[in-house]
Formats: sequence, C-alpha cells, structure tokens
Amino acid sequence: MEAGAGSASGLGAVADRARYARRASEGLAGTRLGPADVEAAAARCLEEAEPTSDVRASAEYRRHLIPILVERALNELARRRR
Repeated sequence: MEAGAGSASGLGAVADRARYARRASEGLAGTRLGPADVEAAAARCLEEAEPTSDVRASAEYRRHLIPILVERALNELARRRR
C-alpha cells in the first residue's frame, strides 16, 4: 500500500472554518510520501488556503506556517506507515 493511499488534507485555524484541501489530497493519492510528494502537497495546501487575520495571528503568519506544518504532519504520517 502506498503511504499516501487514503490520505486527506484539511486546513484548520487559517480561516473562519476548516477547509478540505482537495488538490493536495488528490495529489497524494498513489504516492509513497517521498520528499517531493510532501513538498508538492504543502505547496498545494498553501495555494488552496485563504488565511485570514484575527487577534490570534495575521494572514501573513498563517501563510508562512501552512507549508511548514503540512510537511511536518505528512512526514510523520510517512514515518508511521513505513
């Protein structure tokens, strides 16, 4: 089974409600969650996100964190599935 099989990406705390990152999730299907797969998924999540600013964080800060946190989560998923 590929490491990316059955994976879905969701983004929370970047807008007024959680968001399903469809393109990122579809891009992970059939992958082994290698470094290039993870980087591409993180970039797709950033493209799909529409972060907003509020009292907790600015939209700019959230844009900065999205790819970092997505990569961490997917790398951990890959590690656990190996």
